[in-house]
Amino acid sequence: SSGRLWSRDEMLGEIAPLGDAELQVVRVELIGSDAVLLVGRLVVDGATSLRSSIWVRHGVRWVQRFHQGTFEV
Repeated sequence: SSGRLWSRDEMLGEIAPLGDAELQVVRVELIGSDAVLLVGRLVVDGATSLRSSIWVRHGVRWVQRFHQGTFEV
């Protein structure tokens, strides 16, 4: 939501530990043979945000290549 680019280590340092968090899956959409768009709502301590991420399969692993979060009001 800040428009800032984050490295993996920076993001993990900022959010860990999340505490009591719940992810409500809104939609999962296949966008390629090895790519998925995941849209969900994250609820942490009563605050909610909409989250979108793109996951790409590399062999047997799924790797997140993009993520965006926007707080709901």
